[in-house]
Amino acid sequence: MARQRTPGLTTREAQILHVLWGQGPCTVAQIRRELPEPPTTNTVRKLLSIMNQRQLVADDGRAYGKLYRAAVEMDDSRSQALQQLVTTLYDGCAGDVVADLLRARLVTSAQLRKMAGAASGDGGRQAPG
Repeated sequence: MARQRTPGLTTREAQILHVLWGQGPCTVAQIRRELPEPPTTNTVRKLLSIMNQRQLVADDGRAYGKLYRAAVEMDDSRSQALQQLVTTLYDGCAGDVVADLLRARLVTSAQLRKMAGAASGDGGRQAPG
């Protein structure tokens, strides 16, 4: 029985895309060197083949020494991953995500105010009190 397609990106797919977004086109060996706890070269090749089928990466068409590049934009991938997180773990409630970010101290109240100000167009400046 064929394995069901993983929605969104797997951890390894995200790591590979992060390498390609940061460094541009890379060979299998270059990608492998940048990965945490690098898998075997054959595993990286297989992952890239799957990612190519999913249209996440593209190669230059060479038979040997292929260069791979990201075929998806970083911002689009982040938006999709965030949407999946909010939908699957937070029942669609983005406010709960923000509350958990604050609770886990991954975002401070000051950072949140600054982001809210930037989103509203005032650059994060506070109104006179």
